[in-house]
Amino acid sequence: MLTTPVVESFAAFARDEGIDPEALWRVMRDVARTEDDPFTLVETGRIALDEFDRRVATLFNEHLGTQIAHEDLKVRLFSRVGPDEAMIAAVRAARSGGIPTGLISNS
Repeated sequence: MLTTPVVESFAAFARDEGIDPEALWRVMRDVARTEDDPFTLVETGRIALDEFDRRVATLFNEHLGTQIAHEDLKVRLFSRVGPDEAMIAAVRAARSGGIPTGLISNS
């Protein structure tokens, strides 16, 4: 990965909101790969970002007993994701050494 792990950003968001990071992750994990998974729906363009924010806030609030605002929720969840400088340096070194490089993404 060329970015820091999203789970670390989610954990920081949870701490900022006063939520147990493991509990937040369980809610996200339990909805993953279901037909109503808002993460898959937004990544595949089947719902708009504001709908994603509303759905995820509702999930958190219902399952965690929180009062998380839906405004800019995706931005807040991913705000601590950044470049993984070590991995970027490794790719640059490989490319400089003549090794063909490419990018594959699951998003």
